[in-house]
Amino acid sequence: MKIQRKDIIRAQRANADAVQFANNIVQMFRVMMEHTYDEGRHTVNPAWRMPLLKTPDAKKQVHEPWPN
Repeated sequence: MKIQRKDIIRAQRANADAVQFANNIVQMFRVMMEHTYDEGRHTVNPAWRMPLLKTPDAKKQVHEPWPN
């Protein structure tokens, strides 16, 4: 089975409600597919330059500094 770009996009979109997790899927595929490319199992990396999802303003959290 060959992993195609559409498979990675489908996985990202299926988890779009959890933005960080969806982006982690893409980043994991980037690393994994780069390894298969280096091993000669694939000739291209389908996750290369795939855009990551932006966190919606409503989901962004303010990070407060630690209290003294």
